Amino acid sequence: MKTGSSGVTPGLKKHKKSTSIKSPSKSTSTPVRKTKQAKHPGGCPTKRTPKARAKILEAISLGATYQLAANYAGMHYDTLNEWRKDDAEFSDALTEAEGKAACKWLKKIEAAAARNWLAAAWKLERRYPAQYGRTVSQTEVTGKDGGPVLTVRLPDDWGGGTGGR
Repeated sequence: MKTGSSGVTPGLKKHKKSTSIKSPSKSTSTPVRKTKQAKHPGGCPTKRTPKARAKILEAISLGATYQLAANYAGMHYDTLNEWRKDDAEFSDALTEAEGKAACKWLKKIEAAAARNWLAAAWKLERRYPAQYGRTVSQTEVTGKDGGPVLTVRLPDDWGGGTGGR
């Protein structure tokens, strides 16, 4: 028997396979397609679990940045930001964790200031930088119209018109 270019014998049709399930109430079989059940409507299983939330809040309360907190919880930084945007309760919990952590550190600095004035100075510098902060000035020298400064090396024996060396 000869076959066509598609490898199918001419005159025969390919049939799709279907699974049939017999219903207990009916004696006839009905073709039914099997479909995979999605683990999560968006595709991948969600990382938004109580465990991940607790890890993020723990990291933030210890002073971690959002990037490091996301890493600690095993997720991408963008995912954490999406959670913050989508979940007002979670965002508020993050803000509260940050505030509690800052107050805990300030209490430690305050206790240290009783023994060492540098702790108090450090706190003043950061809380009131305009009044107590360190001032750093930088002078920039440029040439004409903001260009480079022209430097000329003169011979060692040149007196410069000041009557010699």
